[in-house]
Amino acid sequence: MQNIRFKAIVKKGNDRGVGFISIPIDRRSSFEKNLQIKAILNLSVEVYAKIRFYGTLGFYIPYKIMHQNKLKGFINVEIKKIDGFYTSVGSDGRIYIPEKEAEKLFLENNDILEIKGNVKGIEQTRYPMLNVRKKSNNSIDYMCSFDSKLSGNFGIFSIVRKLKKDTIIESALQELYCGIIDDETTILYYGNHQPVIINKNIKFDILSHYLGCYFSDGTKRGNNWGICASTFEQANYYYLMHHHLIKDSKIVSNISFTDTDNINVEELIKYLNEAWRNNVKYLSGDVKVRVIKSECKFSLKTNKFGSLVMKENRKLTQIYYNHLLELLFDEMISSKELAINFICGVLEGDGSVSPHLGHLVIATNNRELSLLKEALEHSDIKYNVRIEGENKSCIHIGLLEVIRNIGLLKDKIFIYYPKRRKLLKERLLNTASVRFLLGKSSKTSNWLIGQFNKMGILDGKGHLTEFGIEIQEDLREFLSE
Repeated sequence: MQNIRFKAIVKKGNDRGVGFISIPIDRRSSFEKNLQIKAILNLSVEVYAKIRFYGTLGFYIPYKIMHQNKLKGFINVEIKKIDGFYTSVGSDGRIYIPEKEAEKLFLENNDILEIKGNVKGIEQTRYPMLNVRKKSNNSIDYMCSFDSKLSGNFGIFSIVRKLKKDTIIESALQELYCGIIDDETTILYYGNHQPVIINKNIKFDILSHYLGCYFSDGTKRGNNWGICASTFEQANYYYLMHHHLIKDSKIVSNISFTDTDNINVEELIKYLNEAWRNNVKYLSGDVKVRVIKSECKFSLKTNKFGSLVMKENRKLTQIYYNHLLELLFDEMISSKELAINFICGVLEGDGSVSPHLGHLVIATNNRELSLLKEALEHSDIKYNVRIEGENKSCIHIGLLEVIRNIGLLKDKIFIYYPKRRKLLKERLLNTASVRFLLGKSSKTSNWLIGQFNKMGILDGKGHLTEFGIEIQEDLREFLSE
């Protein structure tokens, strides 16, 4: 429909000051009831309206516009057909879609839509889920949540398309609704939780290490998603990987610091903010600092710069992460490499280097012990478990196991925790077994030689096997970094 111009008389629309303009007889063929239009009155006054029947086809003019512009008698009218529909944004961000618009697109309950909205001259795109409600008078409401920040405003909205369902993710994530936005992204809905937009092309060879970090340092229960970084390197890595997974990431950060020296709090907050902001790329502005007072002078949990706590206040983010962990454990069954990557990720958060002979220790709770044991079985790394409390266990990976698997571990272990990586190197260098393999010591115990023979590092005649030479080269590479 081209723009239509005519002169018309402003009639009385009701007893409350609302006006009504009739469409001239020779122009009515271009209009039908409920058609959405934009009318420009006297060249400057804009009115968005629906075509209604009030003795004849026409449209109403709100009292406020009538009163402010003193509209009466003959006026100039220009009518434009709008692309979409004009409606208000409710207090909760809700908009209603005209029934004809919904029927034209065969919309159904729980469809996920791409909707463009132009509010106050700003165009925005959202991907809401449709809620269809049949009323007692047999009319149907089609509604969806657009943006609560726009509540109380009017705008022009148009349905771009109905998103195709991501059947692969829906079949894996029961009770979730998924709509494909493009080749890279999918939006997830689950009950009343806020939706999240995810990367639909995930690869566990890239994710397995990070999910190990999340397993140890992440929030897997409760009302939100979170992960705690003990180093600047971890914080940058966690942020990068989280954005790889969650495309509309909404991270809120704070610093947690354990104070054992009664430091001036104001100076401490300034110092910590500067340190984290200067080393972690995504941080800008001051970050909230939580100072925990402790009487313990030698707590193993204290860090010079504290820890950066990264959170998302969306439960669905946590649900999705936990689902990825489940999928990863399924994939580990047939992949030793994924299991190794995962264990190295766990070591980033809950791992440490034992002062005794360079053993690795993973501290965990009894609830998660069985899962870690399962991952270790798939990794082919030998270990033993010590129960150290009602809800505390420690998994010990011996020095010889570290040596046997050094080729797999050297590029993955403590890579975002430089202090621990350095400590591991120092303690390995101080062990008789490593010194012997590197040729720094010509003699060692018969027991150790027997172990190296069993592991295939020595050939039974005191010489390195082909596998032993690989171990030697990998140790040199790792220790000489």
